[in-house]
Amino acid sequence: MKKSIIIILTLVFITCIFAQSAKPAKYIADKKVSFIKYEMTHPLHSWSGMSHEVNSVVLVNPQTQKVIKGAVKVKVASFDSHNANRDSHMIDVTEALKYPYITFVTTNVEDRGANVKITGVLQFHGVKKTISFVAKKKIISPSKIQITGGFQVKVTDFKIRRPRLMGIPVEDKIVISFKAIYNKL
Repeated sequence: MKKSIIIILTLVFITCIFAQSAKPAKYIADKKVSFIKYEMTHPLHSWSGMSHEVNSVVLVNPQTQKVIKGAVKVKVASFDSHNANRDSHMIDVTEALKYPYITFVTTNVEDRGANVKITGVLQFHGVKKTISFVAKKKIISPSKIQITGGFQVKVTDFKIRRPRLMGIPVEDKIVISFKAIYNKL
């Protein structure tokens, strides 16, 4: 009897260890439906630009479906504001030939189910800045997760000269929003 109990407890203990150390599942953003959008304002008008070239991966605990880590990489030149002159000027102002990518890598993820508090390092124009924001998570199926959210940054925090129109600079704020649909690999 004692041997049976010891064997059962040992099996339960081993099962718990393996369950807790399960390999995270990798999910990749679907570029057809995922996007990152920026919005900027000038006293005379506002505009936005969008990129579907979202290269992103998240690691998810397979037992709890909680996001553990994530990373995003998008090419600066991939943003389209529906104005070729503006897009060309933005590539020039952000020195996209020298700094072609914007990246974000999480340093901490607090997944509370539908709300996920994300902290990480945003690198843009060669400058790294730690940011935090809350995103929304929706489990579409066991193999598909949607994450949406947004945050604001200052142009000058990334050592970018604010573009001017008629001698007046744009506001020092960029509003970023995103939607990523992740498929399990």
